Amino acid sequence: MIRLGAKLVYSTLFGGNGNEATLAAGGIAFDSLGNIFVGMDTKSTDLTVAPAATPGPFQSVYGGGSSDGFLAVFQPVVTAPVVHLKYCTYLGINAQATVTGVAVDSVGNAYLAGYTSDPLGTLATTNGFQTVYGGGPYNGFVMKILPSGMGPQDLSYGTFLGGSVLDQALAIAVGQPVLMMSGVAQDYCLTSSGGMTATVTAGGTAGFPMAAQAQGFNGAVALTCTATVPQGVCSVTPASVMLSGVAPVSFQVSVTTTAAVTGAALGGGPGAAGLVRFVVGALGVLILCGLMGRASESELDVQHVRGQVFRLAQAGVVLVMLAVGLAACFGGPGAAVQPLPGTPAGTYPLTVTGTAAGATRTVGLTLTVQ
Repeated sequence: MIRLGAKLVYSTLFGGNGNEATLAAGGIAFDSLGNIFVGMDTKSTDLTVAPAATPGPFQSVYGGGSSDGFLAVFQPVVTAPVVHLKYCTYLGINAQATVTGVAVDSVGNAYLAGYTSDPLGTLATTNGFQTVYGGGPYNGFVMKILPSGMGPQDLSYGTFLGGSVLDQALAIAVGQPVLMMSGVAQDYCLTSSGGMTATVTAGGTAGFPMAAQAQGFNGAVALTCTATVPQGVCSVTPASVMLSGVAPVSFQVSVTTTAAVTGAALGGGPGAAGLVRFVVGALGVLILCGLMGRASESELDVQHVRGQVFRLAQAGVVLVMLAVGLAACFGGPGAAVQPLPGTPAGTYPLTVTGTAAGATRTVGLTLTVQ
């Protein structure tokens, strides 16, 4: 409506079989002729579109989602048969969409700001800066429409404005020669506070001080590290951080490498079989010498010799058992330890990944092993 003093000049209802302005209040603007430009969201599938004559407005059919946007232009002061509704078009967005702001330039172009969930390719991005939905629950958008009744040609510009978290365009204004707008955006990034590279000797651990920086984002970010370091392990501490406001939250990326191990022999000595053979041979020589000594005596006592042989045999058995035990304790000729290559010298890339609310952010690091 337009008020001149206390006089109501114009007022009208406008809507259809559904609700209007369910997501946002919409926007309103005037051109130099006094025409009223109104934009907002609607759930109505039967809005009166104008002009009725072919080719008609930019989009004469509801987009199909839970809400679509629309632009209507009213002429507040008319004389029959001129109608009040000069122009009305859906935006044709198959999603949850709304218009939050409207501006008009000196030649009657309408500029619409708004936001939408993923429209699955139904938002027209003619000559657009960003032609693909960025992700997240909402992306902002801007559209430029000349309400001339030339069908799809009425749209001269359309673009998304958004990333992979949440973005909403909330207001728009026309300047010369720029278009100004404002809104909200939620995002975060990963940064290194101690450098993007590190050098370590094989067997050592390299550390990268890092931080997660919120940019209007509030929530938990899960952190992981991916590395192609042979015989190495990459880890992140802590495994997740909570972001709120704009204060950065620190975390640490660590890469542990492995030192090379050369081959070596453990144990050694003659082994069990060698010890047994040595003891048995020595025992045999001892017995033989004892028998020969006894045989040379003139008064050979056979029974006494037999007793000596028996005692020597008992001692031999004890010596053999002792030899076997010693061989078992000290091992045989030795067992070789297989060499381990460790982490080879070289330069290796690392990737640190943050994941939150469907938004993934990465940062690359470099490790040099000497």
